[in-house]
Amino acid sequence: MGCSCYCGVTDGDFCELYCEKLVKAKKTHTCCECGCKIKQGETYEVASGVSDGVWFREKTCSVCKRIRDDLCYGGFVFGSLREVVRDCLGIELC
Repeated sequence: MGCSCYCGVTDGDFCELYCEKLVKAKKTHTCCECGCKIKQGETYEVASGVSDGVWFREKTCSVCKRIRDDLCYGGFVFGSLREVVRDCLGIELC
């Protein structure tokens, strides 16, 4: 499933340093996209890096990661998935 909606990235907005990995939660976290809780034992993505000289670390639940992977294959801005899904598909996350 693809979408031609704008995901917030323009030329030159990419990170200077970026790393992502899937991990199993040892404690409860909050998804940066939908705001739902990532419970202990669930798998989630943790992404960290440097953008515009600022260090970041974001956690994304497996559902939002899947949606983001399907819709925002050209790049994305953390925290913008709810708006992208609403504008592109006309539905609300959580």
